[in-house]
Amino acid sequence: MLRRLRDNGAFTLPDIDEIENVIRKEKPGGVVVIPYDNPTGHFMTDEAMRLIGGLCVKYNMWMISDETYRELLYTGGKTSSIWGITDKQIPGIEGHRMSIETASKVWNACGLRIGALVTDSADFHEKAVAEYTANLCANAIGQYIFGSLAHETHTDLRRWYEKQRDYYSSILKSVNDELVSRIPDVIVSSPSASIYSVVDMRNIAGDDF
Repeated sequence: MLRRLRDNGAFTLPDIDEIENVIRKEKPGGVVVIPYDNPTGHFMTDEAMRLIGGLCVKYNMWMISDETYRELLYTGGKTSSIWGITDKQIPGIEGHRMSIETASKVWNACGLRIGALVTDSADFHEKAVAEYTANLCANAIGQYIFGSLAHETHTDLRRWYEKQRDYYSSILKSVNDELVSRIPDVIVSSPSASIYSVVDMRNIAGDDF
């Protein structure tokens, strides 16, 4: 499925009919979505999430959402999440969802390598716990730091998110503006989320590049 970088720096999303055609052909067991995409920085709205959620119910698949960059949204709008989809909106979605969470991105703790799988399927939860008992647990300091987040108030959490958004958005804007200023005809993505930019030289490089 193709995603294209437009000349204005915005990425297209795959057409929902194109996604469904691939599902019919390949018959996957699940669909992974990245609402705050790495590396494009593209943001998937609640509406886009619901469209894919509907396909997951229709074809009896898991909907797996990588939400490691949730809260790093620079549009000023509402964040989206797999947990914002209700069974009333997409009947049958409950029990088909899991999200990937981590402390490494929004919390600047990449070295900890600690996070969580969150699901509303009791069966998957039981099997995941059973499987993971065979693996080494996360390091002790990582568990303390990750566990401490549960004791922060919602007000303090929101304050931290806002601080992180201001920090990263200013860096992204500065880098993107400088690239466009210094390299005429370059196309630089305009990320609305996450912490990445894509630089496209197609208007500069020769056809044989």
